[in-house]
Amino acid sequence: PGAVRLLVFVQLSEDGLALFQDAGEAAVDFARPAYLPMVVPSKRWVGWRDGSYLTAPVAERVTFLISYDKGRNKLVREALKAGQLSTIVDGLEHLGATAFSLSVTATEALRFAVGTDMAGCGKLPADPATVADATFPADYDQLSKEEQKGYRLKASQVRKLKRSLTTDRIVLGRTLDVANMIEPYGAFYLPHNLDWRGRVYPVPSFSHHRADYVRGLFQFAEGFPL
Repeated sequence: PGAVRLLVFVQLSEDGLALFQDAGEAAVDFARPAYLPMVVPSKRWVGWRDGSYLTAPVAERVTFLISYDKGRNKLVREALKAGQLSTIVDGLEHLGATAFSLSVTATEALRFAVGTDMAGCGKLPADPATVADATFPADYDQLSKEEQKGYRLKASQVRKLKRSLTTDRIVLGRTLDVANMIEPYGAFYLPHNLDWRGRVYPVPSFSHHRADYVRGLFQFAEGFPL
């Protein structure tokens, strides 16, 4: 009780953040591989690191199962090698062969929203610059400890919101970059693997498992009316 806990955060300066945003894909590469959709059906899984992408340097970074449990990984490796997971492998292959395309309407709407700085409408992240900083009254030092705590809490919440919006805006820009990249190809595909629970997920972050504004970009390349 009464102890003070010091939290130290390191963040980019405005110039650093601008450089990061301008760098786009190159800035992400140093942090972690940026797995992208494919323009051909994904490769069938035939080994622990042998499936999904066709290019070895990329494929070797993607495992059949995402898990840090060595015992679980060993069991899955053995089962995969013995052909005991053929039904799961068939399902992953089917998902990886499903052709998607971008919805023209949704893609143009997203471009318009970002280009006219309408982000912040609906579920799109707002510009953090539009969020007013928390202010402290002139008589702050004369307030009670509880009242001062309330102002500090509000200021902390505003700073947290701005950091979150900054991150979300970078992700929004990255999403549009990927959409612009794959649009000329017409159809695209998402390789899949398993998480530690055995749930199936797309490998690329650009997928229909994301927020509504990303999910809305997806449609089947060979769709039929329901």
